[in-house]
Amino acid sequence: MKEPEATNMIWAFKQVSKGHLPTAVVLKEMNRREGRKLTKNSFMEALRNIAYCGKLFLKAYNDEEQKIVEGKHEALISEELFMKVQRVLHRKSNKDDFLPAGRIINEERYLLRGLLPCPKCNKTLTASSAKGRSKHYYYYHCTTSCGFRHNSEIVNDLFVEELSKFRFSIGAEKILKTILEQNFSIVSNDLNDERKVLQNKLNAIEGRIGKARDMYLEDKLDEEDFRRIKMKYKF
Repeated sequence: MKEPEATNMIWAFKQVSKGHLPTAVVLKEMNRREGRKLTKNSFMEALRNIAYCGKLFLKAYNDEEQKIVEGKHEALISEELFMKVQRVLHRKSNKDDFLPAGRIINEERYLLRGLLPCPKCNKTLTASSAKGRSKHYYYYHCTTSCGFRHNSEIVNDLFVEELSKFRFSIGAEKILKTILEQNFSIVSNDLNDERKVLQNKLNAIEGRIGKARDMYLEDKLDEEDFRRIKMKYKF
């Protein structure tokens, strides 16, 4: 991508990733800058275009599943920034948070994600899905160039099988079960209490920012004051 469009798009990704302004406002501000103007549809397509972080989406072909691969072109933004934008778009659209090709961020099939080391490079495995001709396939896989991946359902079954090899006496099982239930209850309650406190704080902050955003959009608040309010509640 040529300048100044490249710089404009980087700026837009960063603004959207903050989650404080509607994408329509970001687009409006970007179109005021020097360079080619974008329509709303083309702008939203650009925000979801994984090519900007140096990757390519390959559609399913014959027996090959659709997948995401590293591109030969230079990335304009980091994958981390791209995913931040996807999370913001997900929050606003209330749809599943995913990368193209079905790389779903939250999925119950991936209970061991973040806990398994890669057998090739020892990095922590993540997980995603890929759509074949007739169904989705689910994998634990590495994020490095080593290319390791394995069917998550098989891995989960093997994990359960290994757990089933442990044998305890009836008395030990009861004690262990009681300890685990108590520990889980304590941790869950602490997490729930902490989550409620944080959520209340977050709701209050988002409410203040939302009110300021509405005033900004209605021209009742100038840009400098709006920025000051955003900085005050930045988190």
